Amino acid sequence: MTASEGRKNSNGFSSSLYYSDGVTRQLLTVGAWNKVGDFNRTVSPDSPVSISMLTTIDGLAALTTFPSGNVVGGLGPRTVFLYHAGTIYVLHGEGFFSDDSFMSVVHNFIGEVKK
Repeated sequence: MTASEGRKNSNGFSSSLYYSDGVTRQLLTVGAWNKVGDFNRTVSPDSPVSISMLTTIDGLAALTTFPSGNVVGGLGPRTVFLYHAGTIYVLHGEGFFSDDSFMSVVHNFIGEVKK
């Protein structure tokens, strides 16, 4: 199943894409919006089930939230916020068995965004 939506209003533009594969039981959502004003995202620094980190991925400022080692099988949700050229992107994945498998999607996405 795939769905997408785009909206433009006086505050800027936002869009979202949803992709789900019933065979692999994976879900990927991608969102993007123009940065207008402050952007605040609250994360729990002491969560036993997720690890959040401010970092840089392929030259873009990023906030990542991945499952901790306490998540059985490592199947927890993974989320990456990215900032590039005035736009904030968010990629959220479920059903990925490792950080590496999700990050390959993130790296491919960044490659397309930077073109």
